[in-house]
Amino acid sequence: MTEKIQILLVDDHKMFLEGLLALLNENKSIQVVATAHNGMEAMKILQQNKKIQLVITDISMPILNGFELTKKIKKKYPSVKIIILSMHKQSDMIHKLIQKEIDGYLLKNADVSELDHAIRKVISGEKFFAPSIMNSYMNSLFSPSKIKKSEIKLSKREKEIVKLIANEYTNQEIAEKLFLSPYTVETHRKNILRKIGAKNTAGIVKYAIQHNIL
Repeated sequence: MTEKIQILLVDDHKMFLEGLLALLNENKSIQVVATAHNGMEAMKILQQNKKIQLVITDISMPILNGFELTKKIKKKYPSVKIIILSMHKQSDMIHKLIQKEIDGYLLKNADVSELDHAIRKVISGEKFFAPSIMNSYMNSLFSPSKIKKSEIKLSKREKEIVKLIANEYTNQEIAEKLFLSPYTVETHRKNILRKIGAKNTAGIVKYAIQHNIL
């Protein structure tokens, strides 16, 4: 009898996690041995369960996000495979995760058959990236309009705020953490957007990834 693939699921959205767990439990060749709501929980589970072969994780999570989790897993448990399952498909995110040696990347709207195919490919030692992910990434790499921007200088405080925004902290939470008023945080946020030429939070997250401020 073929042994089941041992999987750990990591996502901070409870309903999505429960739905994914239910779908994977229907596959007789897979066993979801545990679930976690953030990267810190995932690392504790990996330490306790040495049989886990694959981690399926989101990127945006509290405490320890997908980037940090991937880095820690690949350093401490290099044989464990990692598939990112996220709504993000920005080329910069994909590039950063490829550098961290992820094994697969799918969007959260992928169907069950595609996820099953990805799991099998990754467990067999291959890489799997959803076609839409690869198209976005390749188009970005070879885009003739891609230009290098001059270095943007952010203050130490602004970099702190960029990091917290990228890790999904609200203005109120940032204010409490840095002992500032919400008004001051909002002023910093507006200055950051102006300096980096971004329109919204997504632009700040993209900047954080590009400049390793996570």
